[in-house]
Amino acid sequence: MKKRNAMAMMLAVGGLAMVVGCEEKTPETAKPSAPAAGGMTDKMKDAAKDMGDKAKEMGDKAKDAAQDAAKKVGEEFAAMRDKAASEFSTQLDNLKPTIDKAKEKIAGMSAAVKPMAEKAVKEAEDLVASARTKVTELKSAGSETWSKLKDEISPMIQEAVDAVKGLEQYTK
Repeated sequence: MKKRNAMAMMLAVGGLAMVVGCEEKTPETAKPSAPAAGGMTDKMKDAAKDMGDKAKEMGDKAKDAAQDAAKKVGEEFAAMRDKAASEFSTQLDNLKPTIDKAKEKIAGMSAAVKPMAEKAVKEAEDLVASARTKVTELKSAGSETWSKLKDEISPMIQEAVDAVKGLEQYTK
């Protein structure tokens, strides 16, 4: 019996809700009152402004992070470039004593050997100078060109090393 009463009560409430919900709405009853609408508009404007402010703040943070990352990459690149230039310069500096020694020995050489030795010294000095010029370019190279220059310098230094090794026959 209790179940029937509960069921009847639910049907009655449901029917009433349908009757109330189905009443005809006029434009005055369909619209919220002007103060309520204005309050909603203000809240929506405030919410949109807050969202815009947060988006700007996030954009600023992203910009700062990107600038920090770019700066770090730039510093790491500069360190790597400077290290390569320093190593190349050291290799070239290490060739100088052998060239100087060959120059000293040339003065006491016979007339038959002296022109060949002078030519070999000049070639070695020119190769070292050309490689040194490229190393100087490397020191100020940007990220787009440094790899190409580095790849050009390595064989130039090897050629200078080989030329200087050829001078050893004149330094004994």
